[in-house]
Amino acid sequence: MNSHYTDIWSSTKTFNWTERIETIVRNSYGETITFDKLKKEIIKQYREVKPNSDKSTNELINQLEKNLTKAPFIGRLGNDIYYLYYFKAEKNDLYL
Repeated sequence: MNSHYTDIWSSTKTFNWTERIETIVRNSYGETITFDKLKKEIIKQYREVKPNSDKSTNELINQLEKNLTKAPFIGRLGNDIYYLYYFKAEKNDLYL
């Protein structure tokens, strides 16, 4: 009976693309990362969170590319290198 509840829970887990991308880039050396390394890590994490997903690798790569263009904290250097940049919050005088 517990396995049924476990199966329901694992199928409802969400994968927060924005948080995952930010964490991976933040933890990379110099806060820059190539697309291939980012892609490899994101796909690995996605498969861990959603092991029963039927999405292909190409679908996940397309989803990653879409989320990279929407992420307000990611910049692009050249063709394949992404970096994390910060902006200053005027209200609190903090760097986010």
